[in-house]
Amino acid sequence: MDPIDVRAKWVEPQAVTSSRCFVKDQHDVQAAIRELREKAGATASGPPVCLFLGHDPEKGFEVEIGLPVSNAGSIGDLEIKTLPGDHVLWTQHIGPHTKANGAAGLRETAERMWGFIAEKNLLAGDNPTRYVYLEGGETHGEHAERYVTEIQISYHFPLWIESLERGLKEQTGAETAAAVTAGADAVRHNFDSETLRSWVLGTLDRLDESVPSERTRACVLNGCAHRYPKIQLLRMKAAYEEEGDILRFIERLNRDNDLFPARIFWKGGDPKNVICIEKVIPPWNRQAYEKATDPVEKRYLGCFCSLVKEVIRTGEELSPSFCHCSAGWFVQMWETVLDRTPIRVDIVESVLRGDDRCVFAIHLPEELFAK
Repeated sequence: MDPIDVRAKWVEPQAVTSSRCFVKDQHDVQAAIRELREKAGATASGPPVCLFLGHDPEKGFEVEIGLPVSNAGSIGDLEIKTLPGDHVLWTQHIGPHTKANGAAGLRETAERMWGFIAEKNLLAGDNPTRYVYLEGGETHGEHAERYVTEIQISYHFPLWIESLERGLKEQTGAETAAAVTAGADAVRHNFDSETLRSWVLGTLDRLDESVPSERTRACVLNGCAHRYPKIQLLRMKAAYEEEGDILRFIERLNRDNDLFPARIFWKGGDPKNVICIEKVIPPWNRQAYEKATDPVEKRYLGCFCSLVKEVIRTGEELSPSFCHCSAGWFVQMWETVLDRTPIRVDIVESVLRGDDRCVFAIHLPEELFAK
């Protein structure tokens, strides 16, 4: 099998009329596209796009079908929205939408893309995977071997750079931001792992040198974290409101792994309002992690971040400040759940620092514990 041709780019925002529905397969997707196209009529101005939003065991895949349109306003009872732009890794799939007669379908090509991302230790983004149907049945009829579909998987690294630049400008000013992120344009859409690793190593060294305050570095890097799934945040916020008490809420988080798959324990001592959260090893690495006897391999398997994993394995030195990015995941969580800002999160242990696990200390508002 030939190597998959994956590239990176920025996809511009575009005006679309859209609809959400649940589908079981690509046949349902195409039916939904035809239905939307009939409603849009002559205003349709480009290839349809399908965003995969999630999966429900009973209903199937939740998708949003977007059809580019040429005019603003509305089309009958169809509203027009702007589909946000995104940094993506992409490839073209030429052939049928579903596997047939030995030819791969879209799912198989997408799986190859995910394999490429894992092999290269790239940072996949948080936005939905997109399928852009460039040429299909309307163009080639029943000749499915000629269909052309672009698969776009969100790419987090360019967004990580943008977040770093923005945070530095807000916390330190434009001059420091430019000095720390020197060379960013050359790697923004790169996905050569050695090139990316080298740039990140240098950037974090410049960050430590240019920004002596660890708290300021933390505030900058907290904003670079992946986006916590909104639906999960809303579930946790609802649970907190149901409990009506921070202690009962923490107990509930520890009981319910589906709500919060991590372990919470009290830091102890003063202040009394600081809890610790231990990241749980990802299920897909758990077996290998538990079998590993080499400490370096164990730390490699225990790390969530693909940018850090290879650094652990190669023995290169990446500034421990980098883990403030991971801490930003929990900043998002607690600021949303408690509807309070800022929430301070400190690094207690991390595999990047040589520990066997990652533990973060959450400084919760003292008044929540007042009796």
